[in-house]
Amino acid sequence: MTPEGAAKAIAKYAEPDPNSGCWLWSGSIDTCGYGRAYDGDRSSAHRAAWLARYGEIPKGLLVMHKCDTRACCNPDHLQLGTQKDNMADCAAKGRIGGAAKARANAMWCNRGHALISDNVFIRPDGSRACRTCKRARKKRNRQKNRINASGAKT
Repeated sequence: MTPEGAAKAIAKYAEPDPNSGCWLWSGSIDTCGYGRAYDGDRSSAHRAAWLARYGEIPKGLLVMHKCDTRACCNPDHLQLGTQKDNMADCAAKGRIGGAAKARANAMWCNRGHALISDNVFIRPDGSRACRTCKRARKKRNRQKNRINASGAKT
């Protein structure tokens, strides 16, 4: 995403909230609640906001929310930090393990399949995943590879 494209996206989709000072993203929102900005490239709205205001994000750094509002794209509510900084911020604010804990205790996957014993497998990182979704993903990939191997356009 270019700084110009990021600025256009922010101008189009950021809606100021008078109570919090956040600029709430009114465009596409991902499953975790973060805004998604598009300008040929896909980016998080808060990263686009940083890019539009301050320029490139240095390699190895994240754009973190000071306000803890995932859909916020107000550059004044953002700061740069490392993954370690982000985790320390989560712990300091009592948010550590919230989403991960919820996923660990989830009864259904994101597509609505029951996460019961015969439909769950454990990934190498220890997280649980839906066996039905994995089968569907493998089937789609096999079909795509078959089409690619035959020389047809995808």
